[in-house]
Amino acid sequence: MSGADAARWLVPLSAALFVAAASAQDATARRTVEQKLELVRQLVSDSPAARRIAASGNAAAQRHLDEGRRHFERAGEALRAGDIAAAGAAADEALWSFGRARQLVPDDMNRAIAERVRYQQLLQSAERMVPTFRTHLAHAGAADAPDLAAALELIEQAKTLAAAERIAEANRALLQAERHLLVGLNRTIGDRTLVYRAHFETPALEFDYELERHRSLHDLVPVAIDELKPGEEARAAIRQLVERSRSLRTRAVALAGERRHEDALETVREATALLQRALTTAGLVMPTQ
Repeated sequence: MSGADAARWLVPLSAALFVAAASAQDATARRTVEQKLELVRQLVSDSPAARRIAASGNAAAQRHLDEGRRHFERAGEALRAGDIAAAGAAADEALWSFGRARQLVPDDMNRAIAERVRYQQLLQSAERMVPTFRTHLAHAGAADAPDLAAALELIEQAKTLAAAERIAEANRALLQAERHLLVGLNRTIGDRTLVYRAHFETPALEFDYELERHRSLHDLVPVAIDELKPGEEARAAIRQLVERSRSLRTRAVALAGERRHEDALETVREATALLQRALTTAGLVMPTQ
């Protein structure tokens, strides 16, 4: 066979192979979409999760479930029309909508795990604040405070509830304890008369105290945000105040390292005042200065 004859045979053969390959790819893509649609059908029709969402009373979750069903219907229509790409995209949208609905109404096991994790976080946060509270009370010349006593009682109550596997109630008790610690510790730290009641042997010791005072207020900011839930605009303002405060604190530490303690004290107190503004922006009522 001549080269010209071979070429005449190869062109249609190559075209046929290309068509066959494309057809195989289309068949594979179609099977993938069909499998995805079968999964979606099982999820949005009568699955335990779909029944849980429908019975939850959560309007947002139910909207997402309805959206998932509509995307599922569109995917089926597109597949029947031969538009595999559109069918796949609609199936993905259906899965996303159903996944969002399921997140809003977690199953009992996921909810229990989340509650347990939340309990550990709240307990650690509250127990970490207690010694800080006591330190500042000591500087104020006070042995105890009503907010601290209430918080300690609530922490013990939460531990008892957790031991009885009543985790949701334990978390509510810890949130109340955190609130007492937040308000009481802020009231104690924010009272500037502490500076005058405390007697420091050296400027360096006074600076160390003011630095700890700043750190304590800094730790209160995320607690206040979590507890008081300010809006996004307020959160942005809080972030700016905290960042400015952090810069001033860094400068104060540098000044103290140069033994310029008066300047360092003035700077760290300015940094602390910014944190007090951040807490006020979060919605915490500050003590009268």
